[in-house]
Amino acid sequence: MIYQYFPNLFGTRLFNDAELVFNDGSMKVSRMILAGHSKYFFDLLTKDATKTKFDIKSLKIADFKVYYEYVHSGDDFKIDGDKIVALLQVQIELNSPDIRIKLIEWIKKKDFVIYQGIFYENSNRSELEEYHNLTEQLITANFKALCEIKAFDSFSRDNFLRLMRKDFIKNKDQVIILDIITRWVEYDLNNRKSDWLDLVLQIDYTKVERITLEEYVEKNKNIYLIPDLMEFLFSKICAKKNEKIVVSSIVSKNSYSKMILFGGSNSRQSVVEIDTKQNSVKRIGDLSIGKWCHCSEKIGSDVFVLGDGVNKKIEKYNLESNKSEILSLEMTRNKDFYSSVVHSNRIYVIGGRLNGDPIDTVEYFEPEKMKWTDAPKLLKHVGFHDSVIVDKIIYAVGGYNSNKFQRFDPREGKWSFLADIPTRTFDTALSVFEHTITCSGGEYAKSLCQVYDIRNNKWDKLANLTIPVSGARSIENETSIIVAGGHNIDQIQSYNKDNKTWSIMDIKLPHANCSSSKIWL
Repeated sequence: MIYQYFPNLFGTRLFNDAELVFNDGSMKVSRMILAGHSKYFFDLLTKDATKTKFDIKSLKIADFKVYYEYVHSGDDFKIDGDKIVALLQVQIELNSPDIRIKLIEWIKKKDFVIYQGIFYENSNRSELEEYHNLTEQLITANFKALCEIKAFDSFSRDNFLRLMRKDFIKNKDQVIILDIITRWVEYDLNNRKSDWLDLVLQIDYTKVERITLEEYVEKNKNIYLIPDLMEFLFSKICAKKNEKIVVSSIVSKNSYSKMILFGGSNSRQSVVEIDTKQNSVKRIGDLSIGKWCHCSEKIGSDVFVLGDGVNKKIEKYNLESNKSEILSLEMTRNKDFYSSVVHSNRIYVIGGRLNGDPIDTVEYFEPEKMKWTDAPKLLKHVGFHDSVIVDKIIYAVGGYNSNKFQRFDPREGKWSFLADIPTRTFDTALSVFEHTITCSGGEYAKSLCQVYDIRNNKWDKLANLTIPVSGARSIENETSIIVAGGHNIDQIQSYNKDNKTWSIMDIKLPHANCSSSKIWL
């Protein structure tokens, strides 16, 4: 307590007995305070006790003032971005153990993340290599937060090129890296565009989807100013297009063997598994919140059970543990009788009914980002329909108000009409195999099976169902189509693709059920 007023002496300047002369000005200081803090100033100020004026041409007066404030304030010193830059410049000259400890202490603090880019940018000198290397490690640990505040946009060329080394970016999200590179280039396009191609060459394109590259080229028009860059990106898109053709032809032939039903009109909390290989049905779990007239989609081992007309809550159901949790993010509206598909880890929610009327809105949910985004609207509003995705293209069919059949290619970003479904139906059971889409039953057409050939844009019919249904759910593979349940129905029927006949299977649902959501495995 004896020295409780010591900090106030900074303002009174009673002991300013020396003058420091900088290139850009001079300042009166306390010889005792400076000499007591730093060996640099001890040697400078005590060598000749009679001398009162000292040249320090290597420092700017503004940087020194920050240091002088730090010496006087001690633990009360408040750091910010500008003061970091000043103290780094002072440290080059002073090499003070005290400042070294403080700089490392500050940079490691959680609330210091916003200054890490500044620290990295201003420590790129051999005298500050320790801080530069430490900051690079911290940037890796806090990469996402720094991306969100666009910390790298103003980096100098040397610092940015050093950071964007292959060994630094290889384990990071390559799409985010691509975005960071683009923002950095466009921050000073005239001076940086020559580095654009070299930077994007560092990207691992096996970790970037084709549609992402197409969207990137579409969005960033400045790419066309650099022919070599444009040629490189288009070559990557074309290569991925060929990969996708091979992959999609294989994937489309995969035979689904399981269908899991979530909720439904008569059993709203049930989770029921139908195994076509084992010829079995069993209840494997329960939802926390009962749902019907809703949708579910699988990403990884999690199923996202979306909301319905009375509850906007989204439930994440884990297929490995058969346990669930309610997400904090909800549906944007209390709609029902919509459809959904998954594309690029985005759950598209298409049309539906809101306040009793069909709607044309489309939006997608990104679980990783926990956010909803609007997508291009349908050409015609629709509800009580269903959707499937084939070779990355979304198809929506059925609806009580129309026989229109709509297609959406995310690469084009727009909807188009296909051949109308011959017999209007809604609440139909939709399945897909290879390049055909099958609509089984539905209101107005409970016995009909209408099949669409994607390659020929034509509809055909299969034999009529054994049991007329609406609100059923179906799964299809190479040999059969399985249709489960329906309004007041617990039976399961199967279509044999070889003999082209329907039959009733010897397995049943635990309860008569319709309007459940489904996933295929």
